[in-house]
Amino acid sequence: MSRDYIPTRLIRAADLFGGRLEKYRVREKIVEEQDVHDWAAKMGLTLPAGAGGKIPGTTATRRCLTDGSNYVWVEISRRGFVAMITRYGDNGCNSILHAMAREFDTEIIDEEHPEFWEDYEGEVVAVDISGAEVIKRTRPN
Repeated sequence: MSRDYIPTRLIRAADLFGGRLEKYRVREKIVEEQDVHDWAAKMGLTLPAGAGGKIPGTTATRRCLTDGSNYVWVEISRRGFVAMITRYGDNGCNSILHAMAREFDTEIIDEEHPEFWEDYEGEVVAVDISGAEVIKRTRPN
């Protein structure tokens, strides 16, 4: 189970991961790619026969924030803005989301909020023009 979130204003990934959230005890966690069987063993899970693959870790466009107990994954657009924030499982990420909202003077809305899907047609593309905040969503190729 997962839940997706987006900010209602643009947030530059460089600002989000630049240390501004540390006063809220939120920081980046570097996660290494791992084999799904290794991950399952650490979690005490048994995988079905034939399961395999890798669990991706931190990349240039996918980074993790944590408060030490909980975490969210942040997808970064081609232009360097926060495109999507995802919580996986039952982890309680509210402290991370509140820190982001407070520090960047924005709301963080989830997929149940009507504005989340407003004008949605595919990939999120964020454009900053002369300080104006514009979020345009376009259909993926």
